[in-house]
Amino acid sequence: VIFSNFKISAQETDEKIKPGIFGLGAHLERYISNNDYANHYFIPANKIVFTITPVKYLRFEPEIGINYSKDKDNDLIDKTIYYGLGVFGMYQREKTNFYGGLRVGNVKRQDEYLNFGTNAKQTSESKTFSIGPIFGAEYFFGKHFSIGAEVGIYYFNLNASGDQSSAAA
Repeated sequence: VIFSNFKISAQETDEKIKPGIFGLGAHLERYISNNDYANHYFIPANKIVFTITPVKYLRFEPEIGINYSKDKDNDLIDKTIYYGLGVFGMYQREKTNFYGGLRVGNVKRQDEYLNFGTNAKQTSESKTFSIGPIFGAEYFFGKHFSIGAEVGIYYFNLNASGDQSSAAA
């Protein structure tokens, strides 16, 4: 009589990856609205993000975005600078972080355009304050790389001073 005992165990275990205290990332965003012209005023679509995670359940995300464009045909310039801060609570499950919190931001924009009537170059300036709740998740592929997505609703306060002519009218 031969007795044998085979034990086969298969269990996939995803180890928790502890986020580093400091990190660097990018936000690649697109705002959904029924007014694309208004979206242009708010925030540069892409931003550099610095993450600071001092404790396991808390993250700060200072961020900055810059947009500069110049029209080849008429030398009109559009400049936008964004700076903001997100503060999030976090919960980690295996290799996925779930987070939620508040993000505030400020945008300063300067836009040159040609007046329809006089064809004179004019400048409009605007400042926008934004605040809103954000919810998201990120998946860690390794200790130094993750990818994620988030959704949020923003309240915007737009202050514009416009139509400053650079030529005598």
